[in-house]
Order: sequence, then C-alpha cells, then structure tokens
Amino acid sequence: MIGKSGIALRISLLVLSSITVIFSSVFIYNYLFSRQIIQTNIERNAESLTQATVNKIDGVLSA
Repeated sequence: MIGKSGIALRISLLVLSSITVIFSSVFIYNYLFSRQIIQTNIERNAESLTQATVNKIDGVLSA
C-alpha cells in the first residue's frame, strides 16, 4: 500500500516537509538574532550600572 501511494500524498508530504524546514530556519535565525541583541543590551546596562555606582561612590568620597 505504501508503494502505491498517490501523487497527491507525495506532493503533500513534500510541501509539508518544505514548509517545516523553512519555518524552522526562520525561527532559529530569529532566536539567534534576538539572543545577540538581548545579550548586547544586558552588557550595556551592566556597564551603565557599574559606571553609575562608581560615580555615586566617587561623589560620596569627594564630599
């Protein structure tokens, strides 16, 4: 029965597998790109927080 499957079934499986590969590729790219942006923003925020803390301590010690 599997050997006699119709052309409609074969085309459906081909289209479904192609769509799955395309969507998976898009989701993986989106995940990696978003992760990079988030990591960059976290590093910037940490640097800003560190600089603000240093400035606060410097202000207290200078007074």
